[in-house]
Amino acid sequence: MDPLAVKTTLFNIFNGQDIGCDLDGMTNSSKFWVTPHGWILVHDTASMSTFLFNPRNRDEKIQLPHLTEDLRRTCACVLSCKPTLPGCSVLLVAPDTTVIWQCCIGGKEWARHEYDIGTQLIDPANDLHEKVPICPIAACRGKFYFNSENFVDIGVLEFSPMPVFGSLKLAGEFEAPTRAKFLVESEDDLYMALVYGIGCDMIDCETQVHKMDFSAQQWRRADDLGGRAFLLASCYFGASCSADEHGLEADCVYMLYHGDEACLKISNVKNGGVEFMEVPAARRALWLLPADP
Repeated sequence: MDPLAVKTTLFNIFNGQDIGCDLDGMTNSSKFWVTPHGWILVHDTASMSTFLFNPRNRDEKIQLPHLTEDLRRTCACVLSCKPTLPGCSVLLVAPDTTVIWQCCIGGKEWARHEYDIGTQLIDPANDLHEKVPICPIAACRGKFYFNSENFVDIGVLEFSPMPVFGSLKLAGEFEAPTRAKFLVESEDDLYMALVYGIGCDMIDCETQVHKMDFSAQQWRRADDLGGRAFLLASCYFGASCSADEHGLEADCVYMLYHGDEACLKISNVKNGGVEFMEVPAARRALWLLPADP
């Protein structure tokens, strides 16, 4: 597909209608990444500028050092805290390579870091290994948490100012079949959403949510989401918002699938119910969230 033919369209899940998109930064001359805080990171090649902006208030922008590299749209963008707070760190993570880019709000440049957090076996017959990439990742209480291989531990990333990688050993036994895994921060708590199946052709696909008990260093099954809603999308995007305030179903996980047969799966954590909604086909599907005040 000709990249100039790419069109950004907003879709209202409440009335099932498309909405024309004229938001700054969502043009063919730019790349953008949504964040769980609702702010959008824009890399505009035409104006040679990089900034965060609040989609609900076009006048609210935070200028950042310009990104000198042309990064992929599939990168995950995570903020360490609200961007209006002092010391906020902006992190871009490539999902399939072991490289991250980081800058602080008010800083002078982006720092590119290559990392090595271990290897994984990808071809047992030929004993072929590759480096483990960070995927998924979420920010909680000022730290970045990522992966959770075999649920034995979870990675921890801090900047001081260079990246410091560590891990948190987890207690208890945890067995789970292969599924998509998402990390979500919600009201200063860290959650893990496990989604069975791929796409919306699997009706009997359960979604489990577990909450991190930091005092016991253990994942615990969550029976509710505290009245909130979790919004998930491919490329391991996970966010939380107030269900009542935004007209969503409380204690539900909204999983958005893109492709020719795109759809939205809504899983109720309390009663296990599952609903499906058709959405327009798309090469890339994202959530446009209300930005943190």
